[in-house]
Amino acid sequence: MVKFSPSGIDGNLSGDKILESEIFCYYCCCGGLALGPVGSPFIAAEAKQLCLHSTVQCTDIINDTDGLCSQMNTMCCITEQCQLPPLPGAAKCICCNKKLAPGDGSISKSDEIFKDYGGIMEGTFWLYYMFCVGCGVSGISANDRPLYGIVNKELCIRESVEINLSEIVDPDGTMCAVAATELCFWSQCQFPPQKEQPLFACFKFKKPRS
Repeated sequence: MVKFSPSGIDGNLSGDKILESEIFCYYCCCGGLALGPVGSPFIAAEAKQLCLHSTVQCTDIINDTDGLCSQMNTMCCITEQCQLPPLPGAAKCICCNKKLAPGDGSISKSDEIFKDYGGIMEGTFWLYYMFCVGCGVSGISANDRPLYGIVNKELCIRESVEINLSEIVDPDGTMCAVAATELCFWSQCQFPPQKEQPLFACFKFKKPRS
């Protein structure tokens, strides 16, 4: 069994199922692209790149939690946040942490990476924050924020990235892996390669790994 079989974000996205595809655009050594059915899901991906774990999936174009577009990311001591329409309860204008147009503080949003948006918004020294976007500094991992993390939504696509320094190399030796689909294109990759992965594939020809 290769990694992400099935994926944690969608049971229909599976590395093993992708490797069973009948038609490949290509497959070489440790990764490739197959042709398959469209939909269920239309767009989805889960990947591991050393210590980074990332996901991509479809969502509603607009919802009460993320609005039309939103982003929250932290990189060590730097925090950036953006949301349109603006995050309910958040300040609308801050300059050098001076709240010129404070919010009412009723921020209840949370997600799988950023557990407490209210604590993060209040626990950050905002260099600037204007209407719906801002950048600030904080203590590293303060208010339960990750050392490095991103949650990004653009219309119907939602992406998340989180660092986990304890999983640079998995117990089975895996350093990098991905299972993904974009409409009729299904891709799979894992390094070091596993015995289930073909050595080479093109169209309906597939050479197993010896």
